[in-house]
Amino acid sequence: MRWSCGVWASGDGTHAPLIRECVWVYEWVACNRMGKLRAIRESGSVGTAAGRNSQKGASRDEVQEEGPIPVNDELRNTEQQQQQQQQHMAAGLLGRAVSFTGLEAEEEVKLATDVFELHSRGATHKLLTETLSGRQVSMILATWPVCIIVSLSLSIVTATQATRAGSISVQVAPGDTVEVDLLLGDVIGNLSFQLTAAWVFVGLFAALWLDLLYNWVQAPRRIHVLYQRLLLVVLPMTLVGVLPLRAISQKQFFEEHPFDGTLASLVNIIEAAGDIYTPLDIAGQVCYALLHATWIFYVLAKPCLLRSFARPTRRTYIVMATSCTLYGTALCLCTLCMGIATFTLPFCGWLRVVRALQLGIGSSLGQVSGFTFLWLVFLAAVELGFLVAVWVEIRKSERALRSAVYNLFRSEILALSFFKIGIGLTVFWSWVAVTIQFAPIDTSGVKGMLTSTGALFSDDLRFPGAALIFLAFDIVEVIVSYPASARRILLIIPLRRIVRPGQDLEWKARMSHDNSSGNLVVKSSDFVLEMQILLMNFAAFAYDFGVPGEEPRKVEALTAGKYRLIAHVSNARTDTHCIICEADDSIVVSFRGTKSAQNVKSDVNAAPIHLRRILDFDSDDVLFDAASVGDDCEVNREENAQQNVSRKVSEGLSRGFLLELGLTQYIGEGLSQVRSMYDHVTEKYCLAHSGFGVAYISVRRDVIVLVQLLLAKKKRPVLLTGHSLGGALATLFAYHLSKVCSEDIRENIVLVTCGSPRVGNYFFRQRFQERVQNAWRMCVEGDPVPRIPKLPFFHVGKLIILRIDGEIVADPSIVEEVHAARQPIKMAHHRMWVYRGIMQTFCELFTEPGFVAYMWDLGVWPDELRKAVRPSDEKKFNAQLLKLERILREHFELDLLIENFKADASQMVARNWRTLIQKLSADDNRAVARAF
Repeated sequence: MRWSCGVWASGDGTHAPLIRECVWVYEWVACNRMGKLRAIRESGSVGTAAGRNSQKGASRDEVQEEGPIPVNDELRNTEQQQQQQQQHMAAGLLGRAVSFTGLEAEEEVKLATDVFELHSRGATHKLLTETLSGRQVSMILATWPVCIIVSLSLSIVTATQATRAGSISVQVAPGDTVEVDLLLGDVIGNLSFQLTAAWVFVGLFAALWLDLLYNWVQAPRRIHVLYQRLLLVVLPMTLVGVLPLRAISQKQFFEEHPFDGTLASLVNIIEAAGDIYTPLDIAGQVCYALLHATWIFYVLAKPCLLRSFARPTRRTYIVMATSCTLYGTALCLCTLCMGIATFTLPFCGWLRVVRALQLGIGSSLGQVSGFTFLWLVFLAAVELGFLVAVWVEIRKSERALRSAVYNLFRSEILALSFFKIGIGLTVFWSWVAVTIQFAPIDTSGVKGMLTSTGALFSDDLRFPGAALIFLAFDIVEVIVSYPASARRILLIIPLRRIVRPGQDLEWKARMSHDNSSGNLVVKSSDFVLEMQILLMNFAAFAYDFGVPGEEPRKVEALTAGKYRLIAHVSNARTDTHCIICEADDSIVVSFRGTKSAQNVKSDVNAAPIHLRRILDFDSDDVLFDAASVGDDCEVNREENAQQNVSRKVSEGLSRGFLLELGLTQYIGEGLSQVRSMYDHVTEKYCLAHSGFGVAYISVRRDVIVLVQLLLAKKKRPVLLTGHSLGGALATLFAYHLSKVCSEDIRENIVLVTCGSPRVGNYFFRQRFQERVQNAWRMCVEGDPVPRIPKLPFFHVGKLIILRIDGEIVADPSIVEEVHAARQPIKMAHHRMWVYRGIMQTFCELFTEPGFVAYMWDLGVWPDELRKAVRPSDEKKFNAQLLKLERILREHFELDLLIENFKADASQMVARNWRTLIQKLSADDNRAVARAF
């Protein structure tokens, strides 16, 4: 070794790079043992999202044994002490996090990811709902109206058939005659349909269970969730419960004892029914009780599992299981031992009590005994108690999830929302369907059937229409519980995945630039937080203009010299104001919102105006006299009109102003497309808000001309923004610009509005969505302005819900949209301060420590508006735990990479030295050979 270093030092630099590499590796490992890699850790070059994903789940115990690194005992002891101190500190901190969240270390996946990593391409998801778009999640709810309509139709048809049945007189005692409804004939004829429908139900439940089981087995174990296992256990029991065993038994009975509508055949049936309860009947009643108990246990346990991070005690599940078992046993005894044949659905036990009251309570013929009535009341009260318990558990889960980080637990929150909606729809519409089906049955026929057969429900053998509603509930629950790796539903219906390269919604913290042109990179699938904050700042900055006696702030000072103000376009009649700023990488156009009486008039004038008036642009208004370009004089509109000194480029623009900006040379190229772009074929039915349209028309020439000239100077992305009225004007300008600019510019138009009202009708929205792909509409919960005006106006762009607790919901489903729309209206939530405050709170809570939201200093934040943004203490604590966990994870993963490197360092150093010695020996041999 000394000899080889001597060769290097003597001036022969042939092997110097290899020697330097060996020495650097040796010194690097030694410095790491001394704890001198703090600068590398702070730079964050190793702890990237890709590295975290690749190293996720790895433990320090999996590190290979260290090789024989030649260091002294003092350094080794120092390193061991440092590792023990770090492990002790990390164990204490993680212990606090685990004790708070209630998650085991090997099951903790959600808190191991930050918000942006969760929404990045290639992120690990658990449930299918995390990978679907908001529209796809909303389509799941389409199962409900379909099944509800079919269920009600079936119930109405069944009830209509029951009202057409006749009756016969039966003498049950001397002088006592009872009219028996011929409903029995209809029931017997309905058995074939019930058997067919029941087997279809069995097939559907079997398909749902097998498909969920297949996808669950195929999915990686790390994305399994607890309520998937619960559903995998409940579905087979439901499958057994819907088996038509009683219908098979009754069909066999009536085949042996046919009923032809005569009294003799009825007497024959009554006599033969004395030895009722065949083995199939008993098995059918047991399965019926099992179905009730299993379904009630599922709806009780599901909310608890959704808040599993709050650590529900095992005693809670034991109490639920015991209660449901006792209820199922009582229901089975009621149907078997007390001779009360019934086929009511869960939470419909009140129907038994109502039927008993119709018949009367007593010991006479055709009446229900007092003990039987009390038993029915007890079962109905138990079911009502279960229903109340379900809503209590849902409320507990909502409170627990409200303090969680929304984006990380969005799948659980969506599952709870779907579950809550499903329970409400199931209970309400099943009651409606059961009432429709049972109400038309005549009481006299029921009494006769009870007297002759002991059956309380004379149509208990008919297919209940409400069963379709319970089927819809189970289908939605299965779809919501699919693992993220699922590719098809029922192994037939393909899933259009939202996580697709170039099409999925990806969250990014910072803007990126194109290497060749230096322009901002704009993609419709990227939710860039820095860009949203920038345009939100510009939307607020626009309020500085048009204020008499006040000088606007300097945009150069606010943006550290990046942007410069090109023009402030205004119109005194409508009091419309717009600012145009440019930078080397982008152009920003911001419209001011409502701030005067004229603006209020524009807001309330909601009569529709045809889009043609907005797009009709007289090309003569933008002609420029090229011969007089050198005349550098500023001429206002009145002087222009009176003296006819030169032709106007646009209202308020003059030759001197364009010369000052250096834009006159681009007039021919930039204004060649500025003309009427109305398409009478595709835009024939497009309408817009009249007040917004008139306000935009008053400034459109100036804005269109300046932006087109700036684009002719250099093609850059055009960023449009505005708050309130400004958002509506920016929407109209975005569509107008997309009509006059080229295709490549149209793809780089970005629209971000804050609290914008509805602008156009349905046809305008369709055309807007086709032409402007990158449009974002921010809306704070409780903001009243985005809710107006009503029909026929619609919103455009992708919705971003800003929650008042400081969270952002991008691409929300219909459930999240309805939840935001149900929040109480507060005018304070429309203030621009609240929008900026929520965005700043989100950045403080959930972004990485290195990302700082650059919110412009536009004044003092009012205290009353500061209080409006109120994240809970639990959410703040969870956010801090999330950041702490991320720091610890990156620290340990860096240590893991270092230890893996050290494990291989000795072999690498020995291999490099061996290669170096071999090369030096070969050189010496060649030198000796040349000497001889």
